[in-house]
This record gives sequence, structure tokens and C-alpha cells, in this order.
Amino acid sequence: METEYKILIQTQNACVSQCHCCTQLQVQYKNVMICFEWKDLIGFLQRLDELPPNELYYIINIIDLRCYPAVNLGVSASAMCLTFSEVEEFRAILSRACLKMDLEMIFRKSIHNN
Repeated sequence: METEYKILIQTQNACVSQCHCCTQLQVQYKNVMICFEWKDLIGFLQRLDELPPNELYYIINIIDLRCYPAVNLGVSASAMCLTFSEVEEFRAILSRACLKMDLEMIFRKSIHNN
């Protein structure tokens, strides 16, 4: 059975969509696709907020599985390389998606079980 997603935010460079049955989010930014659980997205946003504001570009570590030998994906680490303006755009898109999810949970008066 294929999982269906509803689009939360869509721009020229990005699309953020949420699974209909849970809090999983698909984040597509330019040529990168990342899936997050809602709570993990909040943590990722906090990491973006901690980046120094005056750098020309950033290498943002997404996953580092070198400490988990039981996980066998064939990739030990993954990162994104973004310019300052791309980080700002990426952060704004993710923040808007979080706000939209928050509003939907408030107006539905429910929070997902997971």
C-alpha cells in the first residue's frame, strides 16, 4: 500500500508534505529529499538556528551512522552543503511547515499518537 502525503508548503525550490496517517514529513529542497518525524524536524531546525550567521556556506550533517554498525544502508554519513541564502530559505520553509502542522493540530483538537 502506498503512503499518501498532503502538501503543507510548496515553493519553486521546495515541497514539504505530511503523511496522512502519522507525523512523518517529506522535505524536498532543490535536489535533496529527507524524511523526518515531526519531533526530529524540530531538532533539525534547532541545529539550523545554531549555525553561525556570517559563514559563506554550511555543511549540515544529516545522518552519521558510523557509530551504529548494525545499521546497514551502505552509507555511513550524509550531509548537505548550502550557501547562507539557501540555509535561510530552507529554515524558513521548514519553520512554515511546522507552524502549519501546529495550526492543524490545534484546530483539529488532536495530536497524533506517535
